[in-house]
Amino acid sequence: MSAFEKAGLAIGTAEERGVHLFRHGEALVVTAPSPHLEAVEHNVSALAALYFDSRDAISDWFDGFVSLEELLAPAFYGYTDSEGFATVNSAARLLESTDEAAYEAFRASIPEDEWDAGRTPFALGTTVGLFEDDTLVAVAGYNVWDDCIAHISVVTHPEHRNAGNGRAVVSRATEQALAAGLIPQYRTLDEWPWSVALAQNLGFERFATSYLGVVE
Repeated sequence: MSAFEKAGLAIGTAEERGVHLFRHGEALVVTAPSPHLEAVEHNVSALAALYFDSRDAISDWFDGFVSLEELLAPAFYGYTDSEGFATVNSAARLLESTDEAAYEAFRASIPEDEWDAGRTPFALGTTVGLFEDDTLVAVAGYNVWDDCIAHISVVTHPEHRNAGNGRAVVSRATEQALAAGLIPQYRTLDEWPWSVALAQNLGFERFATSYLGVVE
């Protein structure tokens, strides 16, 4: 987080596949795996000249990477804490071992591309579910990054959306993360305004906007 504390450009390495650009106020942070760091540094002059006022400008910069496969952007990176978090009262709860069959049925009902976008593994102690009768209609959970960030994911059954079910399970997962002393993080594409609204209604505030260029 220290890279975001001052204005200007910062470049660093990251294990995640792809070139990742983050904008926070006047700070611009770019990370890339070691094999692509040279290409990033080669494009520094073009990067520093851009103010990233539009997606087109960002796309033009990423086009400088000949191995670019896909640009996922812009994306919302939001965080909350115990003071800013707005909890939702619901019947969402931690899944137990006896819920695994219901989880597998739920998993099978989700289109593959949607599951990839909000992949939430079955993990006792962190995965939250919400049932209607005996049917699991939404799940949320988190992965721990760098021993301090709880990266939250959520999936809602296609037939049970727009009813607050996703917000209910994210709320419960956020409670679990805060109780564990972690910093809840919510990431979603800005082209999905309903997902951004879900986070903001729970008290997640945008910290950065990110742009991920998937490279070979």
